[in-house]
Amino acid sequence: MSGSRIGKAKEALVLFIKSLPQDTYFNVVSFGSGSDNMFPQSVKYSDKEVDSAVIKVKEMSADMGGTEIYNPLFNLITAKPIDGYPKQIFLLTDGGVSNTEGVIKMVGLNNKFSRVHTIGIGNGCSEELIRGCAKKGKGCHVFISDSEDPSEKIIQLLTDSLSPVISKMKLVYDKNLV
Repeated sequence: MSGSRIGKAKEALVLFIKSLPQDTYFNVVSFGSGSDNMFPQSVKYSDKEVDSAVIKVKEMSADMGGTEIYNPLFNLITAKPIDGYPKQIFLLTDGGVSNTEGVIKMVGLNNKFSRVHTIGIGNGCSEELIRGCAKKGKGCHVFISDSEDPSEKIIQLLTDSLSPVISKMKLVYDKNLV
């Protein structure tokens, strides 16, 4: 990500963090040729943590090399979820990866305990990556063009992602009634 796209991504990320539901955990993972977690582990939403995250986001720059997303996304999607909280992963990218099919396939094979939502930033982002990861991740996606204000789309994506997640469901039926 470079130029105006990093600015648009930071703007979207700040809005996103400030709009999270109160009773939630969050973290931000930056990626490029490597990856870096903002916090050692996900933190509980609070004014203090949100303020800290916003300051860190505003200091971010596009200095991590190429866009290698497979390993950081794999690590997130396969990490043990926090008990009582559904794992929602929001991938914000300009979509310029070299192994689009591999990333989409990995998301589909490992999404048992998480949802992957995607945000495509800029006019040149890969529609295949954004749509594919959201579909295989049982999530939602949005595209934000270079000239667009991200506010409405970020809020809508967050709202859409709040649909209930069912886990540990058990179906019991009476064999005599069948």
